[in-house]
Amino acid sequence: MKVVTVTHSTGFKAPFAQELTEENRRKIIANGGLILTTIIYSVGLAVRCLKQFNSYEIGIIIANTLRMIGAGDEGGN
Repeated sequence: MKVVTVTHSTGFKAPFAQELTEENRRKIIANGGLILTTIIYSVGLAVRCLKQFNSYEIGIIIANTLRMIGAGDEGGN
């Protein structure tokens, strides 16, 4: 059986902070577990992010949504 641990997104409680401690991360990996860390994403969030560009083009909404989905743990965990 594969076990995947899903963490809060980095920065959930404080900027740049990850709640999963390094000690727990090592234990999970040492026991064969996988770790998934991504950001919170949604089409609604993508639309809110577009306010800074004063644009609501569907292509930009889709691109921002996909960018958010694809942004995860850069270490490949």
